[in-house]
Amino acid sequence: VCYRDLIELAGMKLKGLYQKTDSKIWYYQPPMAKGVRPKPISLGTKSEEEAVAVYYAVASQLEEQFRRGSIRMELARYVQEKKSAGLHSAATTDHTERTMEQVIKLLGNREVSSYTADDMKSLRETWTGKNLSAASIASYFGRVGAFFAWAVKEGLTKKSPLEGVTMNRRLPTRAERYCSKEERDKLIAALPANRLDLSLCLWLGFFAGFRKMDIVEARRDWIDLEGGVITVRPTETYAPKGKKARRIRMSPRLKEFLKLYMESIDFKDSVYLLRPDRKQGRKQKKRGKKAWRYRWDPRRPFHDHVTAAGLEWVGFHTLRHTFATLHALAGTPLTTIAKELGDQYKVVYENYVGYTRHDNHSAAAD
Repeated sequence: VCYRDLIELAGMKLKGLYQKTDSKIWYYQPPMAKGVRPKPISLGTKSEEEAVAVYYAVASQLEEQFRRGSIRMELARYVQEKKSAGLHSAATTDHTERTMEQVIKLLGNREVSSYTADDMKSLRETWTGKNLSAASIASYFGRVGAFFAWAVKEGLTKKSPLEGVTMNRRLPTRAERYCSKEERDKLIAALPANRLDLSLCLWLGFFAGFRKMDIVEARRDWIDLEGGVITVRPTETYAPKGKKARRIRMSPRLKEFLKLYMESIDFKDSVYLLRPDRKQGRKQKKRGKKAWRYRWDPRRPFHDHVTAAGLEWVGFHTLRHTFATLHALAGTPLTTIAKELGDQYKVVYENYVGYTRHDNHSAAAD
C-alpha cells in the first residue's frame, strides 16, 4: 500500500498532518486530550511520502506516551493548569518537568493511581545512591508531592503514594554553613579586579540576600542609590521569591559598591545589572539542554573562585544564608529579615536562624 492509498483509505487528509509554507517541512499536530494540546512535532522531511510513513510511527508512539490517565498525560495537564493560573514560574515549571521525567524514566509511564509507597521508596533509594544531597532529594520530592497532591484533588488517585514515606532529614550542618564576616570579606578581597560580574554576585548575595536567579535577572531600575533601597520586582522572564515585589535596605558598604559598579559598567541599552552584554536567551526545544536557563551562568567561575580561596564548601545559597544569619546575630528583627528575603517568618527562623552558632553574638551584619 503506497502513501497515496493510505491517505485515500483515511477518506481525507491525515488528521494533524500539515506542511509549513515557509520551510516546507512536514509537521504532526497531536490531538487535544483532556484540555491539553501537545506541541507540534517536526517530522523532519519535505517529502510527503516520507512524512506519511513517519506520521504513523510518531502517532503510534504518542498514543502510548499520552494515553488517557497516564502520568505523562496528567503531568502535561498539571503544568499547563499551574502556568495558566500564574502559580508556577518558568523555573518552577522547568524543575517540575525535569523531576517528573526522572520519575517516568525510573518507574514507567503508568496510570497515576498505580504508583505506590514502595515505588516512592525505590525512587528515594535510587536518588540517594546517586550521591545527591538530602536537600536535593527533598527538593525533588517536593515537586513529586505537589503533583500527587493535585492528582488526589483531581480524583486521579485516592491518596498520594508519598504518604508514609519518610525522607532523610536535612542535616542541621547545612543551615549552619554560613560565612563569618572574616570569610565573607576574604572572598570579596580575593576577587580579581577584572571580575566585576563575580563581585556583583558576592555583594548582592552577602549584603542583599539575593538568590542566584535574583542576581542573574536583576534590573538596573531596581537600584535606587539616592533612596538607599533595592526593589526586587517581577518581570516577564523572572518571578521573585513569593512572586511579589520586595524592598531591601542598602547598607553603606553595599551602596558604595553599587555606585562604583554602575559607574564602571557600559550598560548601553541593556536593562540588566549583571553582564549587560548577555541577552535573554531562547527556550531550548529539546528537554535537557539548558544553555539559556540563565542569561549568564555564574556557577563555574563562582565555584573556581571559592575553591581557590580555600572555601570550597561555599555555595551560591550560602551567600543568602550569611546575609540572614549575620543580621539575626546582630539583632535585626526576624520579621525584617523575612520581608527582605521574601520568605515567611517561620521559614526564616527554621532555615536561616534556627541552627545559628552561639558564638560572636555581637557580630555586626555589615
